[in-house]
Amino acid sequence: KRDRNKSFLFSLIRDPTSTAISKFFHFIVTIGQVVPTARNFINDLKQSHNALVHLRDLTVVYTAVVDDILQAYDFIAITERMDESLVVLKLLLNLTMKEILYIAPARSQGSYSNGSTATRPCVYIMPSFLTPEMNDYLQSDDWKRRIVGDELLYMAAYKSLDRTIDALGRDRVQRILSQFKKAQAYVQAQCQGQIRSMCDENGNVVRNKTCYIWGEGCDYQCLNSLTLPSEFLDDE
Repeated sequence: KRDRNKSFLFSLIRDPTSTAISKFFHFIVTIGQVVPTARNFINDLKQSHNALVHLRDLTVVYTAVVDDILQAYDFIAITERMDESLVVLKLLLNLTMKEILYIAPARSQGSYSNGSTATRPCVYIMPSFLTPEMNDYLQSDDWKRRIVGDELLYMAAYKSLDRTIDALGRDRVQRILSQFKKAQAYVQAQCQGQIRSMCDENGNVVRNKTCYIWGEGCDYQCLNSLTLPSEFLDDE
């Protein structure tokens, strides 16, 4: 059993529909090289083994499961509110500003990422898009039924973040968030040209990458070497 006095359990959650769209275009289209038709998109979302839908058992009382999850975790960050979430995490754990900074990743839609085979070491990340037919399915009762549990969990975590911000002091959080954004712009400029992922902007393999593993954490060396000016250090 976890000792809450000696541990801090946190996680991250993203809007379930956004997750489904991203998963299809990254893993199915970009990595799997499947044509992004509406039929393929809808079939992927309907697959019974789809790992995206975590709370889908019709025998489960979702509200009870969501309550249990919220009680089990000390904090759940929201992907769509990442910067706010990081500032809240900073205050909860008494972290320094430097410990929550990050550099916007180069590996995003419209760029290149590591591939899945030796013959495709770098792959172009297909930007997501929705056709009218895809969007119609996402608005359908069938899709809403499939994600009802995940949607409840997402909204509960979203509201929990707001309650935590209110408890910490909304003005206080906003003040530190403003400092955070200025500090992030500073390190982004300082680390320009020093971060190397697995693949460059032309889809070529980079041999001297600066990442922890694959294309992850490529900013750590530059961030660790920086000393933030005092203007970015808060008084928390």
